Amino acid sequence: MAVTQGTFQGNLTNIELKFSGNGNAYTRGRLAISKGPDEESMWFDFVAFGDLAQNIDETFKTAGGGKSLRAVVTGKVEINTYESGTDQKGQPIKRQSTQIAAEDAGVYLKYAQVGSINRGYQQGSDQGNQGMEQVDQPVARPMSQVDSGDAPF
Repeated sequence: MAVTQGTFQGNLTNIELKFSGNGNAYTRGRLAISKGPDEESMWFDFVAFGDLAQNIDETFKTAGGGKSLRAVVTGKVEINTYESGTDQKGQPIKRQSTQIAAEDAGVYLKYAQVGSINRGYQQGSDQGNQGMEQVDQPVARPMSQVDSGDAPF
């Protein structure tokens, strides 16, 4: 049951990409949100579906590479109730978990940079476009070959 929708800033941890029986991608993990240096963090279960799930997984592997990735997540807060074991009287123990069902997510850059994301540029290169596909520059045609309304190249 969706309780509310919000935007959360925290650390995504334990990200794991899985596929449902019909081939749809989903990602599960945890989102830790700090309440300050003297208080314990709040922990939420985290789930995302489809392309978002695959993008989170790839970003986590590429940029996070380790234990966690600082992120901004927009999604719905869901409180799930379930039974786990029995008490001394044999009654089922009811528990709750709080989950964020992500609708969007992004890397949070206020306090840290994204590490090793490389999209075709070579670090330390004097030429900004080195490693990118070279495109021929347009060459002007002689004016005798240009009709009115045509571009000269």
